[in-house]
Amino acid sequence: MDHKSGWKPFAVLLVALTILGGSSWYVTRQNVGSTSHEVPAVVSNGQAPADMGGEKSAMLASPFGLPGQKTETAGVTGRWIGGLDVGGGNRVQVSFNLRETDGQLSGTATFPVGEGSIEDGKIAGNQLSFSTRHRLPSTGQILVTRFAGDISDGTIALRMQTEGGESRLSINQVSR
Repeated sequence: MDHKSGWKPFAVLLVALTILGGSSWYVTRQNVGSTSHEVPAVVSNGQAPADMGGEKSAMLASPFGLPGQKTETAGVTGRWIGGLDVGGGNRVQVSFNLRETDGQLSGTATFPVGEGSIEDGKIAGNQLSFSTRHRLPSTGQILVTRFAGDISDGTIALRMQTEGGESRLSINQVSR
């Protein structure tokens, strides 16, 4: 087996490990005497390998994106709308534009009193949590609302915590 094809079976194994384990893989050039060899290297922490005694490493494509590149999951990303009971048989519409990237949740929330940004958003499995911060147009007061919920079949059942207490809210995904 010559030096040019000797690592190819190993590279096939690296690709399989990349697909199963989410690792990125690289090729680094090793100089042995007057001969230069390309040697694969697996990295599971998203960081390019440090100098391995050769030239700088080149990243090979991973099906899970480039190291340092955020990957987005479409499961929760999109526009969600629901109605919130405000008492006296009245209901108001609320909407959320959510974006999930690497377990972090961001976006905006629109309430009858204004729009706010989503902060401290996290998602793990079918559970998520985040808070919103928005300014009341009438008084300028900043309101922080905390949310926690469970995702199931295109619906998120949310618990909403405000200064006034806790409410429950169900929102449905209307677009991705």
